[in-house]
Amino acid sequence: MTLPQLRRRYLVSYGIAIGLIFIVSVFAHLATLHAVSHERGTAEIVNVSGKQRMLSQRLLALVETQSGQRAQEQNNALIRATADELETANVRLQAQAEAISSGDVRDELMVLFNEPEAGITALISEYVGIARSSLEGGASVEQRQRMEDLALGEMFVKLHHAVALFEEHAELGLNRISRIQLFQVALILLILAGEAVFIFRPLLNKTVAAMQTEQETRQIAEDALRFQTETLASKSRFLEQMKTTFFTPLAEAQEKLELAVSSDADKSPELVRDAKDAVTFAAKRAVSLTRSYETTSHNAPQALSATGK
Repeated sequence: MTLPQLRRRYLVSYGIAIGLIFIVSVFAHLATLHAVSHERGTAEIVNVSGKQRMLSQRLLALVETQSGQRAQEQNNALIRATADELETANVRLQAQAEAISSGDVRDELMVLFNEPEAGITALISEYVGIARSSLEGGASVEQRQRMEDLALGEMFVKLHHAVALFEEHAELGLNRISRIQLFQVALILLILAGEAVFIFRPLLNKTVAAMQTEQETRQIAEDALRFQTETLASKSRFLEQMKTTFFTPLAEAQEKLELAVSSDADKSPELVRDAKDAVTFAAKRAVSLTRSYETTSHNAPQALSATGK
């Protein structure tokens, strides 16, 4: 793989890795927002549930003070307002209970609110009805006793149980958000580990391998250049040696041969012998230099090849 190809592959892999992290981060953020939005009204519902219990106690106190010194009109207005607020809170809580996802908490709340004659809705309706009937001429002893029994007994216990169930639902929502956060962190860490193993580690190995190959190629090129330089220098030295050790003796041999040819062979045997010796000497020197040059030229590429390996 060439460096440009490696660079393109690295950029693509890096883009994929960053894209995965971006997608997971956006998904995690949206999941957290959805979970928080789903649980946004939980604290308020718990507050309303507790307030409903308080309103029931307040309504009882107002009904019992009808015969006291407080102004009748003011007391009646407070009774109406408290009764209306108590019924509104019950309607709202019942709707919230129905909106809860199916489970043990929802089932218990449905039974708690909708049980005939003994559910919270039925008890509050009876309780508020007694309070409103007292506006006409005051509550009788039996009516006040019934309100006390409801406010301090059965209705109070069920309202208290409803508060506990709403608090349990809120706790489940918080635990769900915590699990979502843990899942998001685990998923992100898993993706990062996968990218490190399957993307960045192979790219790093290939990058190191490419750098080593490039370094070896550069070394081979440097060795080839050095060999070429040495070869040229060797050729120059060879030519110089040929000039000094071959061409000069050959020129002398040529002169002696010409002299021997122009002379009578019988009268000048020494000239013929000297010319023969000069030619033989020049030929031997030429052969020796040629073999030496061939040996040097043959061994140099082998040394270069061994260096490249």
